[in-house]
Amino acid sequence: MLEEAVFLENIVQFAKDEWKKGEREEAISLLRDALLWPQTQDMVKELLKKWGVEYLDSFMGGHSEDIVKLVVNSTGTLLYSLSIKGIIKVWDATTLNELKTLHLPNVGGFALSPDGQYLAVIIDYINIDIYETVDFKHVGRLVVGHVDDEESYDTFPVIYHVSSISFHPDNRLIAFGIGSDFVKIIGFPDGNVLKSIPVNSTTIINVAFSPDGNYLAYNDGTSLKVIKASDDWPLVSELQSKSYSFLDFIWNKLSNRLYTLSHKTLYRYNFRKKNIDKSYALLMDSPRSLAIHPDNRRLAVIDSHGIRLFRTWKFAEVGFYTGRNFTFHPVEKQAYLSEEEGVISAVDLNDNKTLAMSIKHHTISCVQISLPGNSAAVGLGDRVVFWDFSLKKRLRTYSLNQYGNVTCLSLSPSGDSICMATRYGYKVVDMQTLEEKKSAEVITVDMEGNTNGVAAFSGCGGKMVFGSYNRIVFYSLPAYKVEVKLECRDGWVTGIGFFGGSGKIYSIINNQYTLIWDLETGKVVKNLYGIVINISENGKFYWMLSRPQQSIELRSTNDHSELKTVPFPLKPALLVSNHDGSFLACAIDNSIKLWDVNAACECETVFGHSGNVNSIAFSHDSRYLISSSHYEAMITDLDVYRTMIGQ
Repeated sequence: MLEEAVFLENIVQFAKDEWKKGEREEAISLLRDALLWPQTQDMVKELLKKWGVEYLDSFMGGHSEDIVKLVVNSTGTLLYSLSIKGIIKVWDATTLNELKTLHLPNVGGFALSPDGQYLAVIIDYINIDIYETVDFKHVGRLVVGHVDDEESYDTFPVIYHVSSISFHPDNRLIAFGIGSDFVKIIGFPDGNVLKSIPVNSTTIINVAFSPDGNYLAYNDGTSLKVIKASDDWPLVSELQSKSYSFLDFIWNKLSNRLYTLSHKTLYRYNFRKKNIDKSYALLMDSPRSLAIHPDNRRLAVIDSHGIRLFRTWKFAEVGFYTGRNFTFHPVEKQAYLSEEEGVISAVDLNDNKTLAMSIKHHTISCVQISLPGNSAAVGLGDRVVFWDFSLKKRLRTYSLNQYGNVTCLSLSPSGDSICMATRYGYKVVDMQTLEEKKSAEVITVDMEGNTNGVAAFSGCGGKMVFGSYNRIVFYSLPAYKVEVKLECRDGWVTGIGFFGGSGKIYSIINNQYTLIWDLETGKVVKNLYGIVINISENGKFYWMLSRPQQSIELRSTNDHSELKTVPFPLKPALLVSNHDGSFLACAIDNSIKLWDVNAACECETVFGHSGNVNSIAFSHDSRYLISSSHYEAMITDLDVYRTMIGQ
């Protein structure tokens, strides 16, 4: 534990040194990785904030990969899940709303204490870290495995790793298997080793205390052994595998029998009488684990294709579910199963109805910042998460699943409303109360192509325009009455906006050129080969990125004459202007270059994203910049970011 703390402190110090040398990308990248460790999270967040960078904490929701373990606490109120990437999430067991996320490096498994107060997490194969479940506070580490550098194969050291963990029912003991060498029993929370049982096998697959706490069973593949929980921990029973190795076992709730699983057969083992009193040939391709209902009447056998339910006494099959993992609710007659891409469902065991379903993981698609600059909206699949980054908490989540994934977030000029647009429709929300003002489906047919829905408010806030595919709809507010419908036959609408109070709008087509529309006639009055970046507040001028010359042009909204041309050598994937058009934010790979339009030069580069930047927005006063890549969103205080360079 001390060595790890020194290692993490060295990373933070190295990041500070890199920052002072002006290597900001390397410095922030180091700290972003250090955020994974709970021991350094608070310190790292404070340092990043000092540099003007804040990451919005885990608001994304859902697992992005398959789930390998599901555990419900004893009261049935919380569900814990572990993904193949080692991410642990906590869910409300009734609604399956995500509550918390524990993101740690190199997680090998976990166990929940019977009282629900602690998580024991296998870290780096050889450590067991203990966390309080209330706030995921790290309270201790047990270094229980070891690496043997002398015994190696092809110069790689042999790791005697922790393979399984089990809490005693009264929380006073923890048992775990270490590679193929030992089963150890330690006191909790003191960590004193009470017993070390040598094991000569391939590996220890599973260890588990009996529900009454009087016995401990462990499976080493070739045999299932039961020992008595007493001072000398004597062996009381052993079941040898005759052919296929044992894959898993589970206790019944009366602590008098165990169910064990081989590749082809399910067994019920009476360890007191030392005999198998029931067996069943499984017609399953690759069974791998077991779960038992608290009423002791139903048993689940899980394989790679689904979950089969059996009566525990006669082994009669009574149900089948499609899923990857499974666990029973400890009180109600319901269960939880995980499906592909990390989606969790709660099902009623009586009628097989789906009671709740977790959100599907989505990458971040768009971001927007409030007018005062204290809250943010983040588009995440078919949802928008409103986040107060000053209070560091989620305010509300909106779902637009009936309209598809959110592709654009547009803020009204007064900042009192935000339009959440998808390729099929939109929803407008009051930014103060977060109550819905209006929603509408605009596109009613499924059209091919990967196009986005876009929306914009007029400068006075009394009008709104929505575009998607080749359709444009113009609304008068606050009734959201449809005034004009336009059809663009030249391509897909990828950007849209108002030309001040001129009675004209512009639509960007295929991110290549811009059409200027007269709303009275519904006709195109100008075709510009380039994209409009910003309209002046008085509506008399606009900036445009000209495609042929790759330059920025200042033009008159009256006759579109060219007033000024500024060379622009950058070729960003995304280009966003601040409110007055004086600065441009240019997304280039995983960085954002700020361009001073008047000086025609690059003035700053913002780092911090692990992937390509896909969305950017300025606060109204241009102090804050919110940006996102697929897996993170961050707020940059540009005033602090600039002044802290080299400090």
